[in-house]
Amino acid sequence: MASGSNTFKKVFSGAADKPVRIVLCGNPNAGKTTLFNRLSGKNEKVGNWHGVTVAEKSAEYVFRGKRYSVTDLPGLYTVKGSGAEERIAENFLRGKNYDVIVVVIEAKNAPRGLRLVEELKAFQKPIIAFINLYGDFVKLGGKIDGEKAKRAFGVETVFGEAKDKSSAKELEERIERGISLPRRGEKIEFFAPPSRKRGMDGLFSSPVFSAFALLFFTVVSFYLAFGNYGIGKAASGFIYRINENFLTPAVLKLTDGRTSEFLSRLLTEGLLNGVFSVLAFIPQIATLSFCTETLDRSGVFSRLSATFDPLFGKVGLSGKALYTLAGGFGCTALAASLAVGIDDEKVRKRAVLSLPFISCSARTPVYMFVADRFLGGAAFAVIAVVYVLSVILSALHSYALYRLSGKKKGAPMITELADIRFPDMKGVLKSLLKTAEEFIIRIGTVITLLSVALFIASNFSFSGYLGNGCEENSVLAFFAKKITFLFFPVGITDWRFSAAIISGIFAKEGVASTLAVLLPPSFALTVRQGIAVTVFCYLYTPCLTALAAIRARAGTKLTVLSAVWQFAVALSACYSVYYILFFV
Repeated sequence: MASGSNTFKKVFSGAADKPVRIVLCGNPNAGKTTLFNRLSGKNEKVGNWHGVTVAEKSAEYVFRGKRYSVTDLPGLYTVKGSGAEERIAENFLRGKNYDVIVVVIEAKNAPRGLRLVEELKAFQKPIIAFINLYGDFVKLGGKIDGEKAKRAFGVETVFGEAKDKSSAKELEERIERGISLPRRGEKIEFFAPPSRKRGMDGLFSSPVFSAFALLFFTVVSFYLAFGNYGIGKAASGFIYRINENFLTPAVLKLTDGRTSEFLSRLLTEGLLNGVFSVLAFIPQIATLSFCTETLDRSGVFSRLSATFDPLFGKVGLSGKALYTLAGGFGCTALAASLAVGIDDEKVRKRAVLSLPFISCSARTPVYMFVADRFLGGAAFAVIAVVYVLSVILSALHSYALYRLSGKKKGAPMITELADIRFPDMKGVLKSLLKTAEEFIIRIGTVITLLSVALFIASNFSFSGYLGNGCEENSVLAFFAKKITFLFFPVGITDWRFSAAIISGIFAKEGVASTLAVLLPPSFALTVRQGIAVTVFCYLYTPCLTALAAIRARAGTKLTVLSAVWQFAVALSACYSVYYILFFV
């Protein structure tokens, strides 16, 4: 290796107009994305599982007047690996479209980091090792000799916490001063392991304790979000009343005698009712997201996943597939993209094709609307049952595919287990704000346009404007009536339900907004019908965005078959539940 005289600054002489290109790499769950967020000011998803970073992510920032670009790579153990994520990182590193490598290494795994650093030296780029989570490591009795570590690695080293501004600043200053090309490492002892272990880590290794913990966390999370006295439901009711008691009356008063009846109804019935029917559920979705994010960043999910991995292996899913299915509770399209980290093609397809049985967050407003309107407000029970079914049915569906494919098991899960620790609440809140922001943007675009379009379609015929109370002859009614017969077996003959189902193909939240716009206050369903409708909305074909993501991982033929199959399952389950409840 070259000596320390060939410095990073010399590499950049005469290139002041170009950004210094930094690439972050390291083992999975080492803290790369956390450091990326701290350096760039971004808020990319951080998580204790594979697939959170499925492709390189880049951002530019300025430090002391100098431009920098930083790229976050998927986790890798070796640049000669066969894993899908490792290949993505390896291809980027071999392209050498960067100036300096920052290897993020968790302090407790510092000796293991030596191997990766040695492999990275072959790329002939300046390297700096960032030893992450060093404070926790020291508190547990561990010790790393900084000077000896620098000699053992053969590269510059920085010790700190990826989430801390001071540690990021120290790293930036070290890069600014200039980094030597790597030297040959020395075989010397620099690492003393912790003298004690975290007590909670052992508890979560027990299947019995993990099962009770999972049940406890699930009940608490759902009650906080959807329970009658939970914070989520209280905040949701407050937002709904803002529209009902203030905004809608204000708009009606403002437009009275100043605009046409159509424009006044468009603003209130079409826009405000449609948007607020979804907007009101943000607190509940945010509460659930907060609980989920807290559990993940505390390391609980990582431990639970490892504990239950053998059980899921019996249905033909590898440990990595668990994370893909878990992502489905947020967004089916995003979850499908996580499947890129599953190396076995058959396992990957089984996981992706089972995603529609996982209830995404976009369906939650639909359940809430139906429960509050027709089921006596039993939202907590409805949501709890749906989420339990999501786990059971996705596992059964995967098992059925597993049997049909000749029982080829996936590889066992090999991953870094996160330590159980108090979560970084600042990071949790930033992630929560990003989730809320994305949901609000979706409401401000897709849901707003969909609500307005459906209101217009329900108030115009092929001949022109119909006026209030004449929606029966509208363009929307014309097309919706073509599929109304599908719900005759459960006693629903109103075309407006069919219209809502059609809107759900574009966005699942659109089902709630469509029902809010079209249904009159006097409309009622029996409890049996309400439950049957909830079952159908839970199971029927995902939105177009999700189908496109599934197609990218499973192919066109299987995606089309899956969409048709999902619709058939939804109808069959809807009918079955309705008639079973007749005897209950």
